[in-house]
Amino acid sequence: MLNLFSAHFPLLEIKIVELPNPVQVQLSVANEQIDLGLSVLPLVSEGLIANQYTQADYTILMNREHHLAGQKASN
Repeated sequence: MLNLFSAHFPLLEIKIVELPNPVQVQLSVANEQIDLGLSVLPLVSEGLIANQYTQADYTILMNREHHLAGQKASN
């Protein structure tokens, strides 16, 4: 996916950095150490804005033999 993006925007440098927790991500954006970050709310700094770009439903995958495999998910 990054290769395709880079082909369309060759002058844009993309670097993916993993930080230990959402607070560190937010502080790194607030301190301009990184340009953009993916995080969860609430925001820890008044200097940030959050734009939700998607709403995702997560699916848990497991082996058919797992003891939870036959149970329905709770909402």
